[in-house]
Amino acid sequence: AKDAFAVVMTGETAKYGNIILKKGVTPC
Repeated sequence: AKDAFAVVMTGETAKYGNIILKKGVTPC
């Protein structure tokens, strides 16, 4: 999860962050 999150942090955090939050797979 941390690896995927790191890749998301590249610049699509807003887009993927929203998708992750909607899917309910947030590592937070």
